[in-house]
Amino acid sequence: MQFDESRTDRRSDESLHEQESDDKLTEPSVATLMSDKLHCAILSCGRLFDKRFDGDMGFEEPVQGRVKVGNTAPDFTLPNQSGEMVSLKDLVGKKIIVLYFYPRDFSLGCTAEACAFRDSYEVFREAGAEVIGVSSQSVDSHKRFASANVLPFVLLSDEDGKVRKLYGASSAFGLVAGRVTYVIDKKGIVRHVFSSQMNPTKHIEEALRIIKEISKD
Repeated sequence: MQFDESRTDRRSDESLHEQESDDKLTEPSVATLMSDKLHCAILSCGRLFDKRFDGDMGFEEPVQGRVKVGNTAPDFTLPNQSGEMVSLKDLVGKKIIVLYFYPRDFSLGCTAEACAFRDSYEVFREAGAEVIGVSSQSVDSHKRFASANVLPFVLLSDEDGKVRKLYGASSAFGLVAGRVTYVIDKKGIVRHVFSSQMNPTKHIEEALRIIKEISKD
């Protein structure tokens, strides 16, 4: 009986081809690996940012130009979602101000934060407080964002980032704009600074807690 070497070679080639195909199916692509690594890096930076900056006294590291608890809140004037100019000095003395800086209109975290402020807005009003959101998007973007989520409070457009810089609402390692909330009493004094990039709805809880403390004074 003769041994057909050609058939054996063909089978070997076919087996090798099948193995290579399986490897291509199971091995993750370079793009997928890089995407996963980038995602993990962003999450890790966000968690580190939260760990370093959360707390009753807000930011732990003194940075020039950063507003801290006990400081007088810097005045500013910015357009709201209707294009009307709003100045902080016109609000101080009338109500407690909850000034929150957020990264971007329509992002998942910012939408969750805005809607949480919306859902508790009457509680803030009853406590004598007003909510003001600030980000770098345009007046038109704020108008659409407020309309889409039925937001009852003011959104201010800080397109050149000057007010964010003035307050020192810095970003997490330059990856995304910071999510920072300032509670300002009727005398214009900053009573609380809270920063949490990865827990947007915590800002509402923290703001209400401090407002209740201020009301006891």
